[in-house]
Amino acid sequence: MSKPRGIAPIIIVVVLAVLAVGGFFLYRSGSLPIPGISGIAMRATEKDFANITDPTLRKHFVAQANINSFRTVSESSGKGTKDTTEFQLKGDNFLYRMKSEEGGKEISHLISIGETTYVMDYSDNTWWKQTTKPEETTEEEAPLTPDDLKEEFMKEDPALYKSLGTEACGSLNCHKYEQTFKDTPGVRTFWFDDKKYLLRKEISGYGEFSNTIEYSYDGISISAPSPTKDVPEGRNIYEYLFAAPASYSPSGPDSAVPAFNPADYSIPTEDTMPPEEPQVDYSY
Repeated sequence: MSKPRGIAPIIIVVVLAVLAVGGFFLYRSGSLPIPGISGIAMRATEKDFANITDPTLRKHFVAQANINSFRTVSESSGKGTKDTTEFQLKGDNFLYRMKSEEGGKEISHLISIGETTYVMDYSDNTWWKQTTKPEETTEEEAPLTPDDLKEEFMKEDPALYKSLGTEACGSLNCHKYEQTFKDTPGVRTFWFDDKKYLLRKEISGYGEFSNTIEYSYDGISISAPSPTKDVPEGRNIYEYLFAAPASYSPSGPDSAVPAFNPADYSIPTEDTMPPEEPQVDYSY
């Protein structure tokens, strides 16, 4: 199934987030409606994580792979925003919400339910709405299968894990681990509780950059917002999300900023993207 123009950045974010919490959702419902990925109808067991030799860590990966909803709250050094993302499996639909705040003020909000996406327009406090229709799948664009995903996931893990003991994380007691990679710089430290073995916090860093993410699993309920208005013909809803000025706010003195005109913006395509710079090999 082909992806509509502009949808790729969001899908990449979703898939990476799913991978970050235990490989991938092994959905019990038997469907995974992410564009380009066909249904998965299995539940994770420790056999699926045989490449993880640490038994405690293996329990964590199994527990994380079998959840059907979670929330992350992320803050990065130098970025100045707090980003909240929620994922939920409801029936046959995969739902997610992404919200960013700056200085305690909401600056962007996106909700996706199945094939329909909503983006908040702070100029009038209504939601842009757009439903995408799947296009025919070509042979070159054949969707991934469950076996494809599992085969990719079960390859030798490039990460190295080191147990750092246990310590309190909020009101819970957590196992603490350090994760490094064989061929990539940077360190990830993560905590998962000793009861349900679910991820509770992680800190990733490289040089002066650091990113802290906290995880929770309760009170997640994503539904269609209102009031809504349809995206004009020929426009893509993701243009509204990525190009919306950060000065928009739901209320206050700066709420009178002129309405965003999506016709002034466009999403880069393969034809308009600048050519990649040649890679220089500095090895000797």
